[in-house]
Amino acid sequence: MSIKIEEKVSLVKTNLGLTLKTIASATCVTDATVCRYINGIKEIPNDWLELFCEAFHVEAEWMKAGEGDPVFTEKTDASITGDTSGTGKRLLQMRQELGIDRKTVYKALGVTHAMYSRLESGQSRLTKENAEKLEDHFGYGVDWILYGDERKKEYPIGKSMMEWLWENK
Repeated sequence: MSIKIEEKVSLVKTNLGLTLKTIASATCVTDATVCRYINGIKEIPNDWLELFCEAFHVEAEWMKAGEGDPVFTEKTDASITGDTSGTGKRLLQMRQELGIDRKTVYKALGVTHAMYSRLESGQSRLTKENAEKLEDHFGYGVDWILYGDERKKEYPIGKSMMEWLWENK
């Protein structure tokens, strides 16, 4: 018998000693929404499930199709919450260097002001997809934004650069 996704989320929550608030913060939803997902009241969207798996290092394939115990992609503990990589500080630094306000950045990302505040404060994690949007809009490299790689801050080789190279070969 296959375990439902909401039961797997609940299992990971229990195994890691997570609270609804911790999960909500890391996945950019409210505590009540997480509760609805876990209790099967509301269907779990794929994009939320991906955020959950990324935030708590759970193998997405196990969540979607696997049975048995949780499969973690790396060492995971209950202290994982939001941004421990410094991404939020780099978002603030980027904004200050460019002399732009939060609204300019959150509009470019297509997120709410509240969500962007959580990203910049380190309460939530920035996805690679959103880092790519920032690279395209502001020219700061994904590897610098997400991981702090100074060599790729000003000279990113992202989608826009690759497309330009292909067009101008």
